[in-house]
Amino acid sequence: MERLRKLRAGISHHDSAKRFTSLGIDVYIGHGEFSSPNTVQVNGKTLKFKSAVVATGGSAALPPIPGLKEAPYLTNASVFNLTALPRRLVVIGGGPIGLELAQAMQRFGSEVTVLIRSGAIMPKEDDDARAIVLESLLKDGLNLQFHLKFLRVEHESPKEEGDFPLVKIFVEQDGQEKDDQEQVFECEALLVATGRKPNVGNVGLEKAGVEINPKDGVKVNDQLQTTNKGVMCLWRVPLSLVVLVSTLL
Repeated sequence: MERLRKLRAGISHHDSAKRFTSLGIDVYIGHGEFSSPNTVQVNGKTLKFKSAVVATGGSAALPPIPGLKEAPYLTNASVFNLTALPRRLVVIGGGPIGLELAQAMQRFGSEVTVLIRSGAIMPKEDDDARAIVLESLLKDGLNLQFHLKFLRVEHESPKEEGDFPLVKIFVEQDGQEKDDQEQVFECEALLVATGRKPNVGNVGLEKAGVEINPKDGVKVNDQLQTTNKGVMCLWRVPLSLVVLVSTLL
């Protein structure tokens, strides 16, 4: 994990404000918000634009599992803040992001279990593609559990400073009526990867005339234009799934 952080620090300057300023780009550090269909305000300054891009990204969507919010869970963003390798890692979710990180942590040396609500990994993908990814995951020794109903999450605080907490995920086989079907999976680190939601709050989209789709966030056409043709939204790129899946192989 220390090597991972060093590598990340080594490339961080490529995303720095200083680098973009050196390329002739005006960089404003602060909270930006649309104030009209063609203006943005940041730190009290009004910037007028002909074209604008909403690229606020997305954040992890948390499933409604009792006890999960109170537990020390990780997401695809916070998992890289680990300073030590957990002996056991449980991943909730069978999509590309969760599987990518699950396979990486398994290869690092963790014992990884993936808990999936449905009966297949990456259910939105082609059968042939899923079969290839599944074979790769099983070859690496991942423990995949399907058809699960999540009951609750419990946790115990670390006994000593610097130790991992103990997290317990209680599940049962979905559709089973037997009283003895409850299972518990214990781990030192829990990664939640059950989808993402767009970060579209507090940026003044309504003032810019940008319509929001309740399911997918900002409504865009095939050219990624919003309902304000001068504003594009790039929080979700169709080819990103292809890139993610390729890393699994």
